[in-house]
Amino acid sequence: MRLVRGTGTSTYVGSKEVVAAGNEKQVITITPVNDALAVHTVTYGLPSALSLTSLGLAAGDWLEIEVPVELNDWAGWDYLDSSIRGPVQIANTVTVTSGAWTTGNYIGGRGRSLICGSKLWLPTGLTMTNIRLDNLVVLRHLCNTGGTGVAKIGAPVIRKLAVDPRAAWDLSA
Repeated sequence: MRLVRGTGTSTYVGSKEVVAAGNEKQVITITPVNDALAVHTVTYGLPSALSLTSLGLAAGDWLEIEVPVELNDWAGWDYLDSSIRGPVQIANTVTVTSGAWTTGNYIGGRGRSLICGSKLWLPTGLTMTNIRLDNLVVLRHLCNTGGTGVAKIGAPVIRKLAVDPRAAWDLSA
């Protein structure tokens, strides 16, 4: 896994917290730098793409991604813009022959433990090759606050769904 600064000059330090044998959380400690930008970002994810065939996935499949995230009670997490984008985004990109297709969701709140989730359909009719999880979790924070932010990210769960989840809400195409 890796951290990549998106915007701003804040400092990000990664460390590990052992939960149990073979189970760790990635701890990201943020020291904000007030450099006149309103919001800074950092992404957490894999350094390279995963082949869909190596994961047993193909066009038409649905997959679900869940990532546990804990945010400390830091005022820098109090970010929500007019697009309802908050401090944590789970994102994923599927590479197709004509470019990429991305989906994601945003959540807000500080002092919380939560599970970010996303369901992703691998559309038929496209030649897909891999899934990029280099921006698995995007953290956004205010840079004009004091103190430090701490985000703890647990092991991501990525699994193929047996059925189209839209059927439960009668949303099938």
